[in-house]
Amino acid sequence: MPIPIDSQLLLPVEGDPFTTERWFSQTHPMDAALIDELSVVISRELDVVAVVETPSAEFGALITEADVILQSVLPCLWPTLKPFVTRVYDMRSERSNSATFDNIGGAVLLSSAMLVHNERRQEQIVALAECLLHEAAHSKSYRLFRSFSRMVVPQSPDFIDIPWWRTANSGWAWDIDRSIVACHVYAHLSVFYQRLAPAEPIVRRRGAACAFRAAYLANVLLQLDDVWLDPDWRAFIEWVRCAIPAIPNLTATGREALSREITDFEAYPALMEAQKRLASLR
Repeated sequence: MPIPIDSQLLLPVEGDPFTTERWFSQTHPMDAALIDELSVVISRELDVVAVVETPSAEFGALITEADVILQSVLPCLWPTLKPFVTRVYDMRSERSNSATFDNIGGAVLLSSAMLVHNERRQEQIVALAECLLHEAAHSKSYRLFRSFSRMVVPQSPDFIDIPWWRTANSGWAWDIDRSIVACHVYAHLSVFYQRLAPAEPIVRRRGAACAFRAAYLANVLLQLDDVWLDPDWRAFIEWVRCAIPAIPNLTATGREALSREITDFEAYPALMEAQKRLASLR
């Protein structure tokens, strides 16, 4: 027998999807349950203990100003992302600036604690705009992927060398799924920084770095065998690659990295072993 569903879960979220008022509303009967669930998921997925709550008036004003910047800088792109954000919460974490989760699409978490790293108000707003764009891109992709013939990419080994990434909990290599998600977000951020204030050196450097990262990942992903990427996933990455801005002042080393052969990665043999096993199951 089908599992009964609480009818309240089927109620749509009210409010104009192109305004920020909907983000801070608590009118849905499941809003309180959503906050409780997000607190649990943050602890489990991010290993962060955080208080999830509706943003304060001051923090909400900054978030609204970040939305204004995104609308101004990305007048064609931002309206295609914003409706996929239905709620915005403050998670007040010093360990994570923002987050979304694929099984709770539409709920975006931002951290008011991140603002201590930016003293000037304009810097705070730009930092929030970057996080909003990042998480809105995720929220949109979660919906897009559910329309694909295959919702998820098969699990792969961590084999893609990531020269710009290393933390206490992460090595140099990423798997296919993580690389697809990151490529999509980096492409959006590269467009944002390219158009934000290209005359400012720090903004120009951020835009170039995001464009390089998106292009680097796209090059590797599009070399994958069809076992990993069905036509939907391949078309998605091609679409993302077309949106990546040109990278200024690219060095010879950079050009070489952007055309790197997938067979050059140290963990490529592990990918081939996984590919054989996956192919044998089909």
